[in-house]
Amino acid sequence: MSSATPPPVGTGIETQYPALAGYLPATLGQRVAARVIENVIVAVLSVIGIAILAQGISTENDATASAGLIVWLLGPLVYAVIATIVMLATSSTIGGLMIGLRHVSTATGALTGGGTFLKHLLEGLVGTITLGIAGIALLFLRPPANQHWADRAAGVVVVDIKRGRDPRKRQEPATWTAQAQPSGAAYGQSHAGVTPAHLPSDGPVISEVPRGGGWSPPETAAASPQWPVTPSPIVKDMRSVAAHTTMPPPVDGEDDLAATMRRGASSPIIHLDNGQVATVDHVILLGRNPAQMTGFEDARVLPVADGERSISKTHLAVGPAGAGVWVQDLHSTNGVRITDPAGGTARITPGERTTVLPGATVTYGDRSFVVGSERS
Repeated sequence: MSSATPPPVGTGIETQYPALAGYLPATLGQRVAARVIENVIVAVLSVIGIAILAQGISTENDATASAGLIVWLLGPLVYAVIATIVMLATSSTIGGLMIGLRHVSTATGALTGGGTFLKHLLEGLVGTITLGIAGIALLFLRPPANQHWADRAAGVVVVDIKRGRDPRKRQEPATWTAQAQPSGAAYGQSHAGVTPAHLPSDGPVISEVPRGGGWSPPETAAASPQWPVTPSPIVKDMRSVAAHTTMPPPVDGEDDLAATMRRGASSPIIHLDNGQVATVDHVILLGRNPAQMTGFEDARVLPVADGERSISKTHLAVGPAGAGVWVQDLHSTNGVRITDPAGGTARITPGERTTVLPGATVTYGDRSFVVGSERS
């Protein structure tokens, strides 16, 4: 079986910090795992010291007892010094270093040992003042960069360099070739971030960023000829998407009404399950009670009735992409799934913009719409 390693498409982190395009924020589970590793190391040092001390007392060996006391009391202090050196040298904690986490600056996207040390210094000071109560706030991460209060105060983001962009390596645009495309997985998967031919590559807000990550087609995938795939464009300001559509240019002497009708005739459409039909000639926000948000200030809102409250207030964004549309889950509660005409279904990652072709069904909560081809 052949395999390919495509870069994952955008995670939405670049909408908040443009310099971090390509990075994958560490999850809460990864951050907790790093802390557990560090606490285990400190606990082991303490247990060793106590064991040596107990051995010295039981055998009435003053030298052994003194050594145990030193290890018990000074072990954590020595560890703290080593941990500080590691922070400044690697921009990571010892636990984070073991599982592939690094701290990068929100302003530059570069590794920041000073920011890493400042963040943990703030955590220690506030934790001491509040008798550890402030540690609970470290569990609350704010998307899309997954930061808690100390991260934001120090101007850092913890990133996963094993699956996302690695700040230690120079990032060059790259292409990759997959051997087979799995049926039913053409939408929403990391390899589905194909740069369509109709999207511009020379706009000032679009940049190609290769990422790490892995993907291999399932055993049941039908083999097909190789095709070139490039990383999905990262849109740093979603308001600019409307300016990069494929609508035809105005015609001399054409009035506004005629231009609007002509553009609507060449724009993709979506058929909602409630019978509504919407022309996607601009970015549209769908949800129970959608509202314009940062990056989508010029978007149109399309409320969808949902008595079961299965969809979020502002659930997803839809924009024009040639004959089809692009879809972005706006960190909704119940997510967004894409079903292609062949019946294959895939859930898209929140914050990622995924191109959906005519004939596919987009399901959000208990509601859905079908992407139509361009009007004739």
